[in-house]
Amino acid sequence: MLGDKIKKYREAKKITQAEIAELLGVSPATVSKYEAGTLEPNIESIKKFSELFEVSIDKLLKDDAFDISKIDILAVLREQKEAADAANNQSNNSESTDKKKGRNKKVETEDVETDNEQLSIAGSYVIG
Repeated sequence: MLGDKIKKYREAKKITQAEIAELLGVSPATVSKYEAGTLEPNIESIKKFSELFEVSIDKLLKDDAFDISKIDILAVLREQKEAADAANNQSNNSESTDKKKGRNKKVETEDVETDNEQLSIAGSYVIG
């Protein structure tokens, strides 16, 4: 949350809310609202925070809780393939039940090649 980051960087720089308010041309109560998350600073204030705290605007605004670069894409593809294989096995076991009910289940796979291995991505749908 932006407000938490503003407070964290302000405290790390040992700057008071009043000092920040003076630099931004706002009241200390406004800075308090920024930190509490009840008021969002405008883009000019965000630029000033970035300069004051010596961090990028991206770092100020980006949610640290989710970093897409830390996702292991190959592991995700492997899990999807395993789930598709399990669905195929289950589908084969329940195929006669589906036929009795007039439904046809179709599982399609798509091959994906990476530098190290080839994986299949599967999707399924029920017809009928």
